[in-house]
Amino acid sequence: MASTPDGWMGLWDRALLRLAEATEATYGVFYLKGGEAWVCVAQYGLPFSSSLDLPKGVLEGMIGDDPKPRLVGRKPDENFPFPIVGSFLLLPLGKGEVRAVVLLGRGMGQPRFSEGDLEKAAFLLWGLEPFLGDGMERGEDEKKRSTGLYHQILAFVSVILEVRDPYTFGHSERVALLSEILASKVPLSWEERDVIYRSALLHDIGKVVLPDYLLLKPGPLTPGEWEAMKKHPLIGERVLATIRECHPCALLVRHHHERWDGKGYPDGLKEEEIPLGARIIALADGLDAMSSERPYREALPPEKVREELEKGRGTQWDPYLVSLALSDLDELLTVAVTWRGKLEDVAKEMDELRRRLSRIPLLATAMAQLPVWVPQQGPPEKGLEEMVTTVEGLLDEEFRVWLLKGTEVLWGREELPSGYWENPSYRVIPIRNDYRLVVKLGVEWAEEMSLLHYALASLMAQRLEHGLVLKELEECRIQSQGESGSANA
Repeated sequence: MASTPDGWMGLWDRALLRLAEATEATYGVFYLKGGEAWVCVAQYGLPFSSSLDLPKGVLEGMIGDDPKPRLVGRKPDENFPFPIVGSFLLLPLGKGEVRAVVLLGRGMGQPRFSEGDLEKAAFLLWGLEPFLGDGMERGEDEKKRSTGLYHQILAFVSVILEVRDPYTFGHSERVALLSEILASKVPLSWEERDVIYRSALLHDIGKVVLPDYLLLKPGPLTPGEWEAMKKHPLIGERVLATIRECHPCALLVRHHHERWDGKGYPDGLKEEEIPLGARIIALADGLDAMSSERPYREALPPEKVREELEKGRGTQWDPYLVSLALSDLDELLTVAVTWRGKLEDVAKEMDELRRRLSRIPLLATAMAQLPVWVPQQGPPEKGLEEMVTTVEGLLDEEFRVWLLKGTEVLWGREELPSGYWENPSYRVIPIRNDYRLVVKLGVEWAEEMSLLHYALASLMAQRLEHGLVLKELEECRIQSQGESGSANA
């Protein structure tokens, strides 16, 4: 199977698994379109481990001129990927150009797929496509960093903090870029460098909960204020630990203020006890701070930056990394200054961005206070109603969401319009056991607000999914106890 970053591989695997379960497929393969081949990025139920990549032209021949989901009979083609499969579903993805294809198969002697199976798969894939769109862009170039939806969200979240402080605007982006350059000088895999980049982009996200007077104070902090400031790496770790794709980043964010001599925070780690990625981010953070203007001083000139690096070598920072930085300091400082200049144009749009972000604290509060549903409290629709009531109370507006099982609407404050799946304002979030959540995004909202609104609905779906898992475990426990009692009788 093609090598891909763990976060995206997990996403494709989960999507393929849900499609296979929904259609009772025996086998499945998820293909992305590359330059010269169709690349297999996930497979399900196949009893062989050889490469499933396909030469260009094989899937195009199956798709034809009409790229829509369809039932396909077995083809006696030597390039056909499933020699043991008799009936399968062909599911192309992509608007305009087909960029990905899912094949779901059943073995010889098994019932053929029906039109109902095809409709169910197409509907579920439509709901999953917003999650998969960014990954489909990769194809053969999948090892390059995605600049689509996922990283846009990361960059947007990093800006939430920076719009409050003009002196740190662009800081996270510059630290991420400097970290990437430093990491490229160390023998690390692409995946490790990507985690460092993402962690650097989000390294100060814990500061989002700090009050303005503390974040923007021009003078020295009092001992009490300093203790509050030192909590931001722990808060950042907790925030990122709730996002599956950011799990690898959480540890680096926690430790980006540790020092080589053990005098850092929050854990006082020293030397190689500190994760390498955190050591890289700490040095990049220092480089940007020294080369940036602050309310209380001008940006340091290059010779002063070099002097400060020498002073901190082996005390504040990893001496080996400092040596790497000093050997290419002109390049690093040029990158930082150039990037800062590019951001000046972006700063002209800050007032509009601040307006868009004015409701973010309310959404963040809603996410933090979202109730947890457990089966003992009643059916899932009751749990969803409590979540929506909490959110509407905080936002002081309607939050339009519906809970479905199959095609049956179990809960919603108003009727779900027919044909909603064709309306771009509606999004479907699959849960499990044929449950799904439908959320309506406000068309008048900025794109960023729609993303956060969608994230809040996704968190609701996650709460419900966790409750359904608990319910299944409890049912298994009761069944096991019943069987044990029967055996002892």
